[in-house]
Amino acid sequence: MLLADAAATEMLGPADHRRLRELAADPSGLREQRMLLSDGRTAQLRGRQVEGDEPGGHPAAYLIELRLVAEREEPGQHPVARVPRLAGISGSSPVFRGVVSQLIRHCEQGRWTLVEGKAGTGKQALVQAVHRHVAPTAPIGVHDAADARGGAAPWLQAVFHDLAEDRGTVVLRHLDLLSAHVLGQLDGVLRTTAGRSGWVAALLTHDRPRLPGAGAEALPDADGVVASRQADPVAAVRARFGSEVTVPPLRHRTAGIHALVTCLAVVIRSGDCSLRRAAPAYLRSRLRGLYPPTIKRDGSVLASATEADRKAQNMSRHRDRWAELTGGQAGEKYAQRFARLAESGHDIHGEAVFCAALLKPAARILDAGCGTGRVAIRLAELGHHCTGVDTDLSMLAVARGDAPALEWLHGDLAHLDALGLEPGFDLVVAAGNVIPLLASGTESAVVQQLAAVLRPGGLLVTGMGLDAAHLPLPEPPVTLTEFDHWCTQAGLILRRRYATWSGDPYSQGGGYAVSVHSRPTT
Repeated sequence: MLLADAAATEMLGPADHRRLRELAADPSGLREQRMLLSDGRTAQLRGRQVEGDEPGGHPAAYLIELRLVAEREEPGQHPVARVPRLAGISGSSPVFRGVVSQLIRHCEQGRWTLVEGKAGTGKQALVQAVHRHVAPTAPIGVHDAADARGGAAPWLQAVFHDLAEDRGTVVLRHLDLLSAHVLGQLDGVLRTTAGRSGWVAALLTHDRPRLPGAGAEALPDADGVVASRQADPVAAVRARFGSEVTVPPLRHRTAGIHALVTCLAVVIRSGDCSLRRAAPAYLRSRLRGLYPPTIKRDGSVLASATEADRKAQNMSRHRDRWAELTGGQAGEKYAQRFARLAESGHDIHGEAVFCAALLKPAARILDAGCGTGRVAIRLAELGHHCTGVDTDLSMLAVARGDAPALEWLHGDLAHLDALGLEPGFDLVVAAGNVIPLLASGTESAVVQQLAAVLRPGGLLVTGMGLDAAHLPLPEPPVTLTEFDHWCTQAGLILRRRYATWSGDPYSQGGGYAVSVHSRPTT
């Protein structure tokens, strides 16, 4: 038996646990050594024997101590690529991010991948999110082996059809439900289509209560014959997949619990009645499945998420100035206005070009008050990783329609923490008069929230009108002096100020200001 404390559980993935069990089985293997973890980090291992009650008798146990090692960067070594945030997927632990990185790499390379894990770990959602990230315009076909209960022939034909088309991604779910005979037929289909260039992901559930060959009735094959039982129903096709990835259960990535629960709070508030009913039961079952050391932590996380959700609901009762002007129905009209400007030859990407000039490649950007997504979409086209947040659902509908692969979140900027965003953004941009059009009295709180999600050294870039000629309002509700004061309160430092997104110098008393503030590095 191998027991791990909370720190080790957080550090290790399923493959790492298996490797440690192999070492623990042979005490001679417990010498001090280094071990490469599944997420790419290195740990220093040191084993020692724990003596039993009788002197000279058998040891009571062996203790393995692990310590992360900071590896020196070798000459010419490239920095580790940032793991992108996947739309609809919550998880920040190193183990989970390592899984995401592997799946993205396999999808990009078209490597057939067997994705394993316990029931409820989110294998299908993760694979679909990876597909949307890597190939947002390509089709994806999902074939669930449970659909073969009425006969395997139609299911196998549908699988063959999608594989033979050689375009997009094909996902095969619940292969553990198939009988050995049907798996043999599926193996023939996979062998015939092995040269396809698109990604193929097969999902396998561990520890399913009703497995063929483990006391449950096997599914019938294409001829309607129930096959004989066997210990490993997926052995026939496993060899067809050149890569295997194990999605760890939540107890192996407790660092992601806070983000998961805060995301669920947003879902519960979203108005989807079926999700409202399902989420509490899901949380109860998830809590029952956690090891005792994490229950107390989860309780505090739930309390924190509930309080953030309550604040967000209270704040949502206060309409911002934009909603007062438009009634929350301006999305299509706003998009058409910029479409006409683009058609007439105007440059509509000044904000994106300005921000891109401040960044290194593949930066992480939050578009705060993203509207129809014009700025975020252009920055994503330039190679950056973008997330958009807005309170106007009509604007978000346009953004989601134009760029479904990007992450678009409905939320109040005054309570950005309720969305469960992972901090560490390289740049936050609030263009399009976002600050002057906030709900009255929330401006300081919004600046505090935007500053909080920046990494040390990260930039807050804002554009705001200072007179009626540059605002859809009869008079400016916010002065530049007030805005600078809020930024100072949030710990931000003014670095540069311009009169336009083209970089024209700003003069005191000007009608528009583009400001660049930064979060200190120390």
